[in-house]
Amino acid sequence: MLLLNNRLDSQCNGSSNPVLPLQPISVAIDASCDEFQQYNDGVFDMSCGTELDHGVLLTGYYLDKSGRGGFWRVKNSWNTDWGDDGYIEMEMELKPGEPGCCGINMQPAAPVGAVMSPNYVPPTRCGDGDQLACEVGSSCCCAAKGFLGCKTWTCCSSGQTCVKDSGCAAPTR
Repeated sequence: MLLLNNRLDSQCNGSSNPVLPLQPISVAIDASCDEFQQYNDGVFDMSCGTELDHGVLLTGYYLDKSGRGGFWRVKNSWNTDWGDDGYIEMEMELKPGEPGCCGINMQPAAPVGAVMSPNYVPPTRCGDGDQLACEVGSSCCCAAKGFLGCKTWTCCSSGQTCVKDSGCAAPTR
């Protein structure tokens, strides 16, 4: 992802993965629709429009298997009771010039002089589907085994140990 002409656009660099700067980016969105205000979980793929009225923090992204779509991971300021522990997953629009879901691509703001991280590592995708992606510094762990493999995934933070088929645990001393 790059800030180009004051818009959010993707950059390929030989792949279809957007490039993220080192730090989160503030973005303006249209949060006026009831569906956004009552969001609980999953990928939000409805557009409230492009009348930007609310500031949020774009903290990351996940791509689908094709690399042509996915979602932005966005932190809201309405507290952890809203959405997915204060976050929303908003559909990613990778077509240059498009406003994106709720206008998310229209007005990004980053510090002047911000640089791309040459060592950026995308989140780790758990399992063979789109069940979960763990943030950098954490790892995938099978929390519950199913008939054909892991049924439920979780992310263990650094310092935690994955206990097979049981989830994360603090290290024993």
